[in-house]
Amino acid sequence: MGRAGITGEYTSHVLDEPMTESIGRLAERIKADVILTGRHGDSDVPMARPVGGTAFAIITRSRVPCLAVTIPMTMPLRQVLVAIDFSETSRGALIVGLSWASALRDRNGTAPVLTALHIRSDAVDAGSPDALIVRDVNHELDLLRRNAGDWAGVDVRGVTTSGTDVAGAIATHATAQHAELVVLGTRGGNPQRAPDLGSVSAAVLGKVNAPVLLVPPAVWADYAKDMT
Repeated sequence: MGRAGITGEYTSHVLDEPMTESIGRLAERIKADVILTGRHGDSDVPMARPVGGTAFAIITRSRVPCLAVTIPMTMPLRQVLVAIDFSETSRGALIVGLSWASALRDRNGTAPVLTALHIRSDAVDAGSPDALIVRDVNHELDLLRRNAGDWAGVDVRGVTTSGTDVAGAIATHATAQHAELVVLGTRGGNPQRAPDLGSVSAAVLGKVNAPVLLVPPAVWADYAKDMT
């Protein structure tokens, strides 16, 4: 910790079990709000695993959000980006993103902006009226605002754009917006198949140059039930 320049109080834990299992159990035992992991830097080369093997195993099995970083996260938060697709996964991620934006905002300054970004796939949605897409985005944001009440202190906005490269569009928007945090829901592990982040989440990790908060099913499923 000293080499990292970290000061203040902290508790060290020595794990004598396989790291991927013991970290998850430790997080539950101490009621951790987040697990912090490193990841590979942004790259033009597609990566099946944009994080190391240990970090990948932790993220796909986690029961708490995982913050994957290559650079320090700027605080207080001013710009938070959440990718949405109208699924329970993204609804839960919206709530988590809102709670982080609210908790890490400048209490005495301008309210942070949370942008809900929907990428309309031209290949799939070409026949859908633009007004319908906008209505769906506004519906998601209305649900979010209704559940947030007055506690959040966050400016919530919606953006819809088109593109077939969803991860690339998310990364481009994050860069243009100077997002200090990108929030994504993940599929997580499935006992019947190999662990998986989801293709978009994995691709975004390899492209975006900002801290990425990954919200696993154990977290987003509970929040999504409230946003109906």
